[in-house]
Amino acid sequence: MPTLLGSMPKAGIRFGGNASFRDRVRNKDGTLSVGSTLLAGTLAGITEAIIAVTPIETVKTKCIEMNKPFLSGLRHIIATHGISGLYKGLTPTMIKQGYVCNKLLRAHQCY
Repeated sequence: MPTLLGSMPKAGIRFGGNASFRDRVRNKDGTLSVGSTLLAGTLAGITEAIIAVTPIETVKTKCIEMNKPFLSGLRHIIATHGISGLYKGLTPTMIKQGYVCNKLLRAHQCY
């Protein structure tokens, strides 16, 4: 799978999720505290990890291991482990993406 195709859903979920979470954690006067901004970024990263990063990276790793195209790796994982097989390593990926996105999106807001 070309890198760009794998990156597009991740970026869409990251930035769209951040916008949605920011709207949900705004103060009553519409402002955002630093803590709220970091929380929104963290939640966006966790959402990105669940919906896109973990399944895409799991399939990509299997494809490299098998030296096969993306759909072959996807079929193999689902046939062998079921849908849950796409989520191997979810917890550490959520932690990493949550941390990285809260910093990235905080910096993005500042500049």
